[in-house]
Amino acid sequence: MANEKYNDMSEFTSSKNWNTAEAYTNLQIQRHINNCDELRTICESGTLDINSQIIGGIPPQKIVEARVIALRRYFLEIKHLIDNCMFALNKKDKDEAIKIEEKVRPLQAYLDNVTERKGGVVVIKRKLYDELLGLFNKYLRDLKTPINNSNIIYGSNIDFDPVDFKQKIKDNIINVG
Repeated sequence: MANEKYNDMSEFTSSKNWNTAEAYTNLQIQRHINNCDELRTICESGTLDINSQIIGGIPPQKIVEARVIALRRYFLEIKHLIDNCMFALNKKDKDEAIKIEEKVRPLQAYLDNVTERKGGVVVIKRKLYDELLGLFNKYLRDLKTPINNSNIIYGSNIDFDPVDFKQKIKDNIINVG
């Protein structure tokens, strides 16, 4: 019967050195985190570009529109981030992410109520808008911990030793066949 210790290559194949999911992580996780940062800036200032804010020239109604659209997109980015990383989280961190998800998803119902019309002009209901923005910021911040704990943002600290790996392969061939 083959020796089980020679069949276990998991320390190498599951390390960051053999992780072929880097493209997925960059596209489906890191991109959403970066998008959230940009959308937060638009939510707070109405523009991503500081020059546009300083020089002006953007009509106030377009600033309001940009802030409202950014808040809605911020919600969607957090939702996508949760969906895209859930399968890779360990049990404890998945439970934490589910708790965050249960707090985030119901907030969608309030997104259509962040504006009102006053004197023919659309204005932001500051109290509701600021409360939603604050909650999105908090939940994104909270979500980064379980994602990081599962080594999705930063890989594990396992160092790959190619000599040791080569020796394990040799041992596996000799002892298992």
